[in-house]
Amino acid sequence: MDLTLEQENHELCAEVTTLRAGVNMVEGCSDE
Repeated sequence: MDLTLEQENHELCAEVTTLRAGVNMVEGCSDE
């Protein structure tokens, strides 16, 4: 496997996780 591709994929996963966490926080605040 290409190491560069693996690294980019890992960074994308980290960004998506952060985005989802932010969305969950916003949705949690809206529900209350």
